[in-house]
Amino acid sequence: MESNNIFKNFGDNKAELIDLIEKANSFGWWNAENEDEKKKTGKTVVEQIKANIESDTLTIGVIGQMKCGKSTFLNAFVFGKEVLPAATTPMTASLTVITYGTKEKLVAEFYTTDEWEEQKHISELNIEEFQGDPVQQSKIKAAKELVEQSKKLGSSIQTLLGKTQEDVLANLEQYVGAEGKFISITKSVQIEYPAEYLKGVEIVDTPGFNDPIVSREERTKDFLKRADAVLMMLYANQPFSKEDNEILFENVRKCGVGKVIVAVNKYDIPAAKKGESVEEMTSYVKEQLEAAIIQSRDETIKKALGDVIEPVCISAQMELLSLLPMSYIGGKEDLRFHIDRYYTDFAISSQPQLHDLSRFDLITEKIKKMLTDDKANILFRKPIARVLQAGETIKASVSNKLVNEEETLKACSMPDDELAEKKDSLDRVIKKANRKIDNLGETIDEELQSICKKGVRDMEDMLDAAVKKMNRRIDDWGAFVNSSKDKLERDLKSIQEQLVERDVKYKLDEIMDETKSKLSRVSREFINDMSEMIADRLEDTDTDEIIANMKKAFNFNDSTQASTQMSFVQDELMSKGLANGLVVFGGGLIGLGLKAGFDYFRHEGKQQKYRELVDEFKHSFDASSMVKVISGNKDAIIEKAKKVALDDCLVPLQNKLQEIIDDKGNREKMKKTAENNVEQLKKELQTINSQIEEISKFNIVKQYGMN
Repeated sequence: MESNNIFKNFGDNKAELIDLIEKANSFGWWNAENEDEKKKTGKTVVEQIKANIESDTLTIGVIGQMKCGKSTFLNAFVFGKEVLPAATTPMTASLTVITYGTKEKLVAEFYTTDEWEEQKHISELNIEEFQGDPVQQSKIKAAKELVEQSKKLGSSIQTLLGKTQEDVLANLEQYVGAEGKFISITKSVQIEYPAEYLKGVEIVDTPGFNDPIVSREERTKDFLKRADAVLMMLYANQPFSKEDNEILFENVRKCGVGKVIVAVNKYDIPAAKKGESVEEMTSYVKEQLEAAIIQSRDETIKKALGDVIEPVCISAQMELLSLLPMSYIGGKEDLRFHIDRYYTDFAISSQPQLHDLSRFDLITEKIKKMLTDDKANILFRKPIARVLQAGETIKASVSNKLVNEEETLKACSMPDDELAEKKDSLDRVIKKANRKIDNLGETIDEELQSICKKGVRDMEDMLDAAVKKMNRRIDDWGAFVNSSKDKLERDLKSIQEQLVERDVKYKLDEIMDETKSKLSRVSREFINDMSEMIADRLEDTDTDEIIANMKKAFNFNDSTQASTQMSFVQDELMSKGLANGLVVFGGGLIGLGLKAGFDYFRHEGKQQKYRELVDEFKHSFDASSMVKVISGNKDAIIEKAKKVALDDCLVPLQNKLQEIIDDKGNREKMKKTAENNVEQLKKELQTINSQIEEISKFNIVKQYGMN
């Protein structure tokens, strides 16, 4: 299966990356850093990098309505055989996570006692009282369905709630099938499958949104938020329906999903029955998506779908039938029916032809490209860049020492007046270099302050707009007698999530990109200016090597620090400053004496409570603290500038020249020492060049490490 190759390639690349890290470590490239980090954190640099790589998980989320064929798709995409049963209903479907395990098994997580009591309470509500609130109606319907199905468990339900239960994979249908014994209380299922290609991989089949179980809905959103690729599946007979629109523009948008691929499954049905071509179906879905984006005026989904929207028509069932043994198909009446239908409708006679017609390679290639462009770049490029930079840094250090020793040789044979003049020129260069470094700090301050001010202003404008929207919604709620508190809280939470998950998140990304761009430009200008000055003022010194080493060592991969810090800010944003607001609106207003359902009286008193909570949320939003962390980049760049421009070469050369001037009687001895050092350093330089060449031959370096 081509999909297996996606996972296998990813796993192979991770393994090769670890080999690369260990090879660089065997060269001693991180000896000094390893010791420092071991003292600080208890782990060496190499141990930290390897742990990050090994713990990273490739996550693919699959979303869509029940009838779109997600289970069949996953059977074809992941297993190559029938493992997952046909979908149940939108209300009772469980969150399913597929990952690696040493043996086939499932681990079912059951609802807690509190979650079950919540469902029983909701099931007792009168659905007719929630006219105009389809979300709450769907939750009541789901709760009634769950409670009804739970009767088959009898009194044993109390011994199961809050527990996890392992079982053989053959019994999966008992937990996720429509008539499964445990379907009513199953919150999630983890499927462990002993396929090497699933190591470090998790594929998430989501149960949908507007989940009757709040904690499960939050977990679904969390999976999608951190997914490396999200596949949205549409049903070809009714592509991009109202329900699909809601999934994409309401639920996916709120999760802050980064990238979405759209697949139109079961294209064979309209193709065979209506004579519709793939081009017609693709064009229709594309037009519907583009029109919906324009109507919503929402850039989030546009960004997630990409600049060019390219839905892919597929038939997961065709692909699955092309993979199953004919002996297995022959023993299944429904499979025999479908394969015979395909052979007749499409005038084919073999499984390879069925595979070609499935168009499955197109969707796997699209997923592979997304993972390569995004996930692999993020996971692989940083450690590879760190390895290459470590090698170049050592090479530059050895090369600088070699330049100094060669300059020492020349200086030992110079007349005193020429030596004094050379030292004087170098003193002036170092003095000017220090001034340039000071100027660099001032320039960085100006640039970062400008970015911070604009970022704070923009985010505060976003906050004001969100707060106004919340207060208008509270006003509307207060103006009507028959208005649902639950719907108000969902609306307030939705506004809040849109601010945090979309507006602020993208603004922080924008600030991070602008910061990296400006710091990179300023740093390049500094190093070019320094290079020109050194070349002009140290005419009798071998400046070519000094300048080359300086440029290599100051290769601006320091923007990685900005990325890391801004990611940290985003995490802190969710876990601290805004979390209070999300808890307030997400979990109900404990202590206000409000009950679920309608409040058959005017809401003035409780309306004020909501306004107070909105005000509390507004004051907890500290835009300044979110962006000020980027100023920490200045110190790192200034420290690097001093090291590269002064400490690594010019200052040691200055000290050596002064030593030669002061100790005139020992110049011959110094000359002899320098000659020996030159020979030794040339050998070291040859060794490091060989090591760098060996590193460059790794396939992963060729793919991700060289521009």
